[in-house]
Amino acid sequence: MLAKLRRRTTNNPSTRLSHLLASNDPPSDAEDALVRSIIQALRGEIAALKLEANNYSFHPGWLTTREHREAAILENVNAHKSITSPLRKLPTQILQLILQKTYWDPPATLMLPWSFSQVCRLWRTVVHATPILWSHIIVDFNAKPTSPLSQKAKLKLILQRSANADLSISIRGFMVRDDHLSLLSILLAHSERWSFLDLIVNPESLAALQAVKGHLPRLSRLYLRFWNVSGIITLFNIAPRIEEVVIENSHSSRPPQVVFPLHNLRSYVVKTSPYSRPIAKVIDDVLSASSNLVHFETSCWHCIEDTLDPQQPRIALPRLEVLIIGFASRSGGDNPAELFFGRLILPSIMKIAVCNWAYGAVSAISSMLSRSLPCGLHTL
Repeated sequence: MLAKLRRRTTNNPSTRLSHLLASNDPPSDAEDALVRSIIQALRGEIAALKLEANNYSFHPGWLTTREHREAAILENVNAHKSITSPLRKLPTQILQLILQKTYWDPPATLMLPWSFSQVCRLWRTVVHATPILWSHIIVDFNAKPTSPLSQKAKLKLILQRSANADLSISIRGFMVRDDHLSLLSILLAHSERWSFLDLIVNPESLAALQAVKGHLPRLSRLYLRFWNVSGIITLFNIAPRIEEVVIENSHSSRPPQVVFPLHNLRSYVVKTSPYSRPIAKVIDDVLSASSNLVHFETSCWHCIEDTLDPQQPRIALPRLEVLIIGFASRSGGDNPAELFFGRLILPSIMKIAVCNWAYGAVSAISSMLSRSLPCGLHTL
């Protein structure tokens, strides 16, 4: 009986299903029926093994042999059950959406398209045909140098697979070598697809980026960290879709002035060292011309004092919800908090945070809120 069971298990008609056992391809209706009949037969063999257990329980090694055979048959059952998994019949469009929802945090999921494509042939086909999965690109100039040719080839392949999708570009480290410039040049050729740019700007990268001026129709988010750069930067003055801007400068006493369109601006953040004296007019221009602003944050301790004149007209920001600001202390002269809040009308404000020196801020904010009623401030 045991020999018969072995022959029956060995001769299962699974050769017709070998392509399904080695892939995640969906079965046809006929193949599905065959799989289910095989599973039923294999389960019958397990039942037969258990039925004969009593007859052969006295036989040396029988129990061990039976356990091994049962484990092998169960493994075969599970392999065939995977063929009938509903996931195999999932429409390609649904699988694409699931993978896209998984791919939401670029730094944490940078390798996901490569990992997804290793699951099976079906997933690889779907991943290669889903441009958005290849749209997050990180170039790390700080990474251990590898073959420039392999880096270029990989970058070109990613850009090819991203098709016409919006690109999120993050460039880490300083551009100081020729191979860095060659990698950046490959990205520059696709600047019209840039949607997000995160970049450390030093004099070398600033010079290379001149080529993108006027070729940023999709750029909506901008994160710039400056190193040893000053003056007026007009690279982004023709970028009509810019909505979010973050500017960091902690290594210069005179940060650069970045010119960009203000009419669509929704979030503006400036982070500097307490010893920086940024160009004051930039802050005033942002407040005066950005009626769609929702989030405003600056740690520029000096610029507010130098910018705001109590004689200037008040500024209404009807959509501003979050305001985070840092003031600098003065031994004399006008109170910067009064100068700043004295000009504002913020009917939608929900959160105000005053960092560092906050002398006189409470009364200034109270007066501003009385002009801005009704407002839903809940955090101060």
